Amino acid sequence: MAIPNSALVADDENHIRSYVRIILNHLGIETVYEAKSGAEAIESFRENRPEVVFLDINMPGMTGLEALPRILEIDPDAVVLMLTGHASRHLVEGSAKAGATHYIRKDTPQQEIKTMLTELFNDIFGED
Repeated sequence: MAIPNSALVADDENHIRSYVRIILNHLGIETVYEAKSGAEAIESFRENRPEVVFLDINMPGMTGLEALPRILEIDPDAVVLMLTGHASRHLVEGSAKAGATHYIRKDTPQQEIKTMLTELFNDIFGED
């Protein structure tokens, strides 16, 4: 299984950051950085260069959709997955056009998220 070494989880809700961290830890990602806003996410990405970013679409101040292009300016090959409570077609298409790799609905069951991430990580990071 191809698993990245580090991740950044940006969400304004502490319980969502904790939930995603637990899932990532169960998958074998030990280094998980956290950010509470889009601005913090950009700064953490610049400083830590995590291999994958989980970015909430709706955050106060700078949204995830506003932070996404700024992260991609730092690293055009960044792997960014959008977190959303509302996966409308408009948001999904907008995220993809802005350069997001994928999206995850926050209400998706934990096992489904693990399965989806395992498949996605294998596709992106490949088996050695």
